[in-house]
Amino acid sequence: MVFLPEYLLLELAKSHTNTCSSLHKTRLVSKRCSTLSARPRRSSSKVGSVIESMFCIHTNRFTAREYRTKRVKDARSEAQKEIDEYRNKKEEEFKQFSTQHTSGNEQAEKDASKDTDEKLKEIKSIGDKEGSTVVENLLRAVTDVKPQVPDRVEQPVA
Repeated sequence: MVFLPEYLLLELAKSHTNTCSSLHKTRLVSKRCSTLSARPRRSSSKVGSVIESMFCIHTNRFTAREYRTKRVKDARSEAQKEIDEYRNKKEEEFKQFSTQHTSGNEQAEKDASKDTDEKLKEIKSIGDKEGSTVVENLLRAVTDVKPQVPDRVEQPVA
């Protein structure tokens, strides 16, 4: 059995009533503690009541810790939901933006491909018309050899 000085017992009893009353207001008190505070047991010694009050405070601390832990988990999950909603909203906005602005690019691509096809047809038609003369000129340039002495080289005097 633990013997405590009387002034300590009084301090513990005061802290017990303060703690229990504040926890009763926030509804963080377990049934056991509320039963103890509602109907205090009649103990023959002050030490027994102090032990009961200490047990009640200890129980209230665990209950408060569980409550805080639950609140933190709830806040975390709610924040994650908000983040997911915001992300989905922004992704949807991006998709709408890209579809609106991509349609202009598609039109520009179609116009560019039309221009390219027209230029290719022009080049092919010119190639068909002038192709034979170009080949003749190339063959003549390769087969007709006309040796020339470069201007930089001194010509031998004979």
